[in-house]
Amino acid sequence: MNEMLASRYQLQSAVGRGGMADVWRARDLVLGRTVAIKLFRGGTGHDARQRVEAMTLASLSHPGLVTVFDAVLPDDSADGSVVESYLVTEFVEGPTLRTRLAGARPMPPAEVAQLGAQLADALAYVHAAGIVHRDVKPANVLLASNGTEMRAKLADFGVALLAGADRLTEHGTVVGTPNYLSPEQLTGAQVGPASDIYSLGLVLIECLTGLAAYPGTGLEAALARLHRAPELPAGLDPQWTALLGAMVADDPATRPAAAEVANRLAALSGDKTTVLLDPVAKPPAAQNATTLLPTAGTTTGTTRGAPGAPTRRRWLLPVICAAVGAAALAIVLAVALPGGSAPAPIPKPSYPTVSGQLGKDLAVLQSDVP
Repeated sequence: MNEMLASRYQLQSAVGRGGMADVWRARDLVLGRTVAIKLFRGGTGHDARQRVEAMTLASLSHPGLVTVFDAVLPDDSADGSVVESYLVTEFVEGPTLRTRLAGARPMPPAEVAQLGAQLADALAYVHAAGIVHRDVKPANVLLASNGTEMRAKLADFGVALLAGADRLTEHGTVVGTPNYLSPEQLTGAQVGPASDIYSLGLVLIECLTGLAAYPGTGLEAALARLHRAPELPAGLDPQWTALLGAMVADDPATRPAAAEVANRLAALSGDKTTVLLDPVAKPPAAQNATTLLPTAGTTTGTTRGAPGAPTRRRWLLPVICAAVGAAALAIVLAVALPGGSAPAPIPKPSYPTVSGQLGKDLAVLQSDVP
């Protein structure tokens, strides 16, 4: 096929089909690179969702997300004429996770942990931006490979919900793929980041077993979900069982945050380093999401909710204890040792100058020393 878009993109072959669009492999003739084009079908009545997906992805930059290069949206025509709308993104060389799991082929736990950590890392990033994906499933996970390692990328934000944005569906409407929906999605309750964690838990269970936790048609999967909890794989490391059980808990409030999931999965994969070295490397919209999510703490010495601020309490308290203990020990030795001369005056300890409540506490402590 040699159809052209905008006299720039040459469509080559169809690689996917969804409810609102077809995905094509194409050639960007201007920059000489292969791209993916999501070509929206006309008359679907989903113009608002098309814009949400384009603007959502364009505002984000993360190794676990597909990068947007260009977009033409339904109302981009200056004269009001109907234009063909499409989204141009990077082309990921590799299969989807759905293809990888075809034939009920389970994956090694270490590989699942690595893939899951990458997806949870990406979810932590989008959640910090106030975005809930709402359709985490194997078909929306692209597996990129450079020949030596695999990288999971989360795609298709077409049903994403942005914090503070107008709802694109009526209250109580079920949005997403039934086989991977969270309990709150099925019942039409309020959906938040914990919903993505539940769906990711179901994806990981399928990766470990090769079988969907809730197979069948949409209605069958939904009914099964309402009648039984997902069955956890047998014979797993207890840490795996504990994590999966927490991720698929019925109560969203008890599910771990994406950053915690990423770190625990990294440990299970054998990667002892922290995945989220700086989980608050926030995307542009992150400042609008602070009421939705607590800022994740880091292992590099930042205070929760205050990125980059030194954790003074962690290192000052040992210093204070050591200083007070040394002064007390000097007094005891001077008095207890026989034949000793009169003890020399004990210098008044000097504590580091810091601000805030800790600084006030130190000032009081110093004033009490004779």
